Amino acid sequence: MNLKNRIIEIWTGKYSFGRSFWIIFILNIHIIQLFAIFWLSGQNKFSVFEDLLSVFFSIFIATYYVFASVGTWRSATQYINLNKLKKLKKFWGVLAKFIILMITFKIIFQLYEML
Repeated sequence: MNLKNRIIEIWTGKYSFGRSFWIIFILNIHIIQLFAIFWLSGQNKFSVFEDLLSVFFSIFIATYYVFASVGTWRSATQYINLNKLKKLKKFWGVLAKFIILMITFKIIFQLYEML
């Protein structure tokens, strides 16, 4: 499967729920955050190039977060709907949505405090 199809599969929620949550949402976001922490902690004085790079990196982080959140949310919805049909528990799908909401609220409040 090529990259474009994989991205579409993740965005539409057709990617496996477990992989969406643990790899696309949790693991990749933490890797990106660690990279950002190391990048920013090593910079004492930014040059114009480093300032621009930081802006582009911030835009990338925000875009990836939206992509991962929407894809995982949709995957969780499909997981919940599938388990309803099979009369199975939908706990993990609901919990994933709750976690996405809590992290999103945390980010919004942190951004608000920075203003």
